[in-house]
Amino acid sequence: QINKPQKNTLLHDVIEYIISNFFNVVYFNNNFDVYSIDDVAILEENGVIELFDEYEIEYISLEDYLSNNNNDYFLYGYEYLREVLELKLLPILKEEVFNLLFNDRELMKEFNILISQDLDEKVKRCRTWPKWLERALFCREKGLCALCKKDLTQLLHTKHKPAIDHIVPIAKKGVNDPTNLQMLCNKCNESKSNIEIVTSNSTPLYW
Repeated sequence: QINKPQKNTLLHDVIEYIISNFFNVVYFNNNFDVYSIDDVAILEENGVIELFDEYEIEYISLEDYLSNNNNDYFLYGYEYLREVLELKLLPILKEEVFNLLFNDRELMKEFNILISQDLDEKVKRCRTWPKWLERALFCREKGLCALCKKDLTQLLHTKHKPAIDHIVPIAKKGVNDPTNLQMLCNKCNESKSNIEIVTSNSTPLYW
């Protein structure tokens, strides 16, 4: 991921880790007691099930599961529900959170500063970029330079050619992960030094 852009970014990994840990602590507590009426009631009202319903994820109901598995509450609450969560719900939540956070370039800057602090050495600069990444950055930047807001669409002119820039430069141990990239006009890209950590969250006005 740090050497070559991947669709499953470093941020995806962090999001998955945090969400998974949250559900493990809140909904999959190993102190569950199948002989406790209160604990069984909590299981029957499990918030994970509410999320399954909200996202229209198919799952076996508690009643149906118990009838086929010797009334094993524990197996349902801590194996079956977790499996459905990890296979069906977690990928959806991960993409939703990523789409929200990836739009915030200032946050991506801070995230990649943290990444750079964990690296022992610099990575090699990626010289070519996949088309899906170019398109994603172009859409996030709304066809404008992330810094000066010049039009990069080239629909009505041939100036301001787009260039992909590292928010945290390679010289500062930046990585080639999509979260560390932004689209600039060629002028801003050429004027930005290889040690500057610069981005912007400014957006164009609608009117």
